[in-house]
Amino acid sequence: MPIPAGEANIDVAALEPFDAVTAKLDPRDFPYEPTSKGYVIPVGKTRKIPLGFYSDGPTEEFHIDAS
Repeated sequence: MPIPAGEANIDVAALEPFDAVTAKLDPRDFPYEPTSKGYVIPVGKTRKIPLGFYSDGPTEEFHIDAS
């Protein structure tokens, strides 16, 4: 989607390398274990993932909420 003239694109990117992630699928339905990239966070644990925020032009102050 094009950015309207005079507006800046604001985006976020992870600053830490991704982990290798393997999906453990039920072999009765999907007899393979696809891999991808992401962050491994065990159930009940936490992990800090540094993020970088940037824009491709001047912007006013902006705030980010995550949940």
